[in-house]
Amino acid sequence: MLWSLPLLTILGCGVNLPDPEIISVEPDRGWNGEDTVVTIHGQNFYPQVQLEIGAAGQADLDQTFSAWLVDPDGIIDDIALLTVGAEDYRNLVGVVESGIQSGNYDLRVEGPSGRSDLLKSAFVVADSRADGVAVVPEALRLTVNSLMAVELFLVDPNDQRVNEQDFGIDVWLVDDSGVLVTDAAFEAGGLIGAQSQIGGLSGTLGSQGSWIGISVDTPGIYTVFAAPKNQGDGVRDGDARIEWTSGSERSLGVLLPATPAPFVAQVGAPFDVTLTWFDEFGNPVPDPETVLVFSNCSGFLGEVLVSGPTTYSVNLERACASDRLGNILSLGSSDLFEVEPAAVDHFA
Repeated sequence: MLWSLPLLTILGCGVNLPDPEIISVEPDRGWNGEDTVVTIHGQNFYPQVQLEIGAAGQADLDQTFSAWLVDPDGIIDDIALLTVGAEDYRNLVGVVESGIQSGNYDLRVEGPSGRSDLLKSAFVVADSRADGVAVVPEALRLTVNSLMAVELFLVDPNDQRVNEQDFGIDVWLVDDSGVLVTDAAFEAGGLIGAQSQIGGLSGTLGSQGSWIGISVDTPGIYTVFAAPKNQGDGVRDGDARIEWTSGSERSLGVLLPATPAPFVAQVGAPFDVTLTWFDEFGNPVPDPETVLVFSNCSGFLGEVLVSGPTTYSVNLERACASDRLGNILSLGSSDLFEVEPAAVDHFA
């Protein structure tokens, strides 16, 4: 190891060492089932030189650095890293010993001068070798009321699959605005000991992961989340976005005015109706499509592009005891209603 003499503190000359500074730790997590070698990146990791008075040309080089994991809650005593040593003035190497209680720890480093630095939330000790939960749907888009198969499994920091027994997991679904979806249908699939909970499932992954099924009855973009039951495991949550689309069939909904009830139209008196496309599951369809509006009694009324709920003005020409509005080219129509003759204007 080479040290630049200008960077060494010579106590005999009364020069103080700068305080050590921690920037990051690599890796920043480890499994408590094995020792983890870490590199502490920072600066001012200088050794200390002590000149021996009266001993010409002789000096002691003190490269002693110490490092500890520190429980931010103060419940657990500081845990010393093993064999801490300086590679250069920017890097220390040490070993986090196995068997440590899982949790999120701060890191403290102390140099030869006795000065130290603390990095908050520097290192996670995990009960699992895994780094995260992978959520992999069989497709990114599916029709509503269709069951989406979703695979859940553990991965290491390189996103490679990790096989592990008895890993507890919670799964839930939110809509595009982040609201928990409480009416989604979940199937446990291969999730061991699965239990239903509001908006999701809870259970244990198989050693190689598990498949579950999810379906919704309302079109939209959703996100499925999977997280360890024990947040102290230090395993990242996983998520995947899935789009459930409208069904393929179309029918027209024609909403008559609410008043009077029951609605009665009059020849020559315009009134507004609301036109909406629906799929076979009763979901409104926002995609624009042309409607050729007709009346059973008055015949063809006109053409209108319907995109979401669309207001259309109707003016009927014939009185009719039982009329209905609809679309010439598709299913769907209004309720039956009566059309009265026009009001008498004058007598000839």
